[in-house]
Amino acid sequence: MTKSHKVSLRHRGVNSFAKKNKNDVLRKRIRKINEAIETNNISEIRQLAKTKTGLVNDGIRRRAWPKLLNIETSEGKKPGSGESQVTIHKDEYQVELDVERSLVNFPKVVTQSQRKRYRDDLRDVIVEILRRHPKLSYYQAIIKMLTLIAKSRRLGQAKILPYAMMPSLDLVLDQLSLVFDLVRLEDHEVSKFIETSGVMSHFCISWYITWCSHDIQNISSVTRLFDLFIASDPLMPVYMAATVILMRRGELLSQECEFSTVHSLLSKFPQHIDIDDLVFQTMNLYKKYLPDPLQKYAQISLYENCCTNTYKNQWLTIENGQPIDYTEAEKILSLPFAGRKTVRFSNSQQQRHLFNLSKTQKITLVCLSVVVLYGITDEDVFAFRSFDILKCFSDAIRSKTLLSISQSYFFQIAVLI
Repeated sequence: MTKSHKVSLRHRGVNSFAKKNKNDVLRKRIRKINEAIETNNISEIRQLAKTKTGLVNDGIRRRAWPKLLNIETSEGKKPGSGESQVTIHKDEYQVELDVERSLVNFPKVVTQSQRKRYRDDLRDVIVEILRRHPKLSYYQAIIKMLTLIAKSRRLGQAKILPYAMMPSLDLVLDQLSLVFDLVRLEDHEVSKFIETSGVMSHFCISWYITWCSHDIQNISSVTRLFDLFIASDPLMPVYMAATVILMRRGELLSQECEFSTVHSLLSKFPQHIDIDDLVFQTMNLYKKYLPDPLQKYAQISLYENCCTNTYKNQWLTIENGQPIDYTEAEKILSLPFAGRKTVRFSNSQQQRHLFNLSKTQKITLVCLSVVVLYGITDEDVFAFRSFDILKCFSDAIRSKTLLSISQSYFFQIAVLI
């Protein structure tokens, strides 16, 4: 046997061992997920959905997603079968047209009868949502998203993305504005580059309202992201969008800093991105900048009863199998749209907040202010990346003149004390 043959056999043996080890790890993970499903261990299912390879395959997802959404998988009544469902929604005609054009390239559909059945389920899900909540509006992109979850009619009726079905996309755009705040907190150079180009966060709106099902061609990658989004805070797609930008740092900074060039690059979701790595980095970003502190940093407050602000205290406290009282949710959905607007803080509100700080907090902030006021450069400040509080005052850090510094948050604190 020649030396080259021996090397070839050795490599083959190593590859075979690695493949066997990978399969063993996958089998253990599947066993762990199945045990969590059978014992109704929702926190464990949620954790597994947000880590590594997620829920692995569609068979497990059919059992796990309803658990995560705390809904029964039995078939519900079809629209029109009850007296309370006789009112036709204004968008139903458009739904009918779009459903008939859907599922053309659906990979699991092999026969016309299967396609028809899936279309019927898809139509029933959308129509029931619209009839149940007449003030909501249909948007075409929701078909892309519901195609993946409408195999179970009850699963498709889950309360997902209500903001995108409001008469206006203002609430969606308010949440998307947080994308650039996350980028600014994590990478000042990338943030400044995008800001200079003039691109706004609207470029990733389809990522948000379809959970990337409109933008990613690989169905396995889409369902992997669905694992993450279903198991997480409703704001997680915003963190994901920021992570995609940060992962493309080198590619982005090599471009000309010009609107059309930067917008063209950012608006195209990278098809070959490692989805498991994307999920991992998204979770790290979320843990680093939780929604409440993030809103304070961005100087906005998403309205009090939005799903992001109620997720921890209302959704995570529900025990599996416990009937969900949707009374409050129905009240919120029936509110006039003006009652659900985001609050943006003015300078006077910021100043009032400063007077409410404790003495210790004031002393700490004064010390930080003095450091900045005495001429530390941008690079020097950002070297202390472990001090997240410094990032929360990036307006002062970016100040170049005494005049701009005097208008900064730091200066206001110093004068106040």
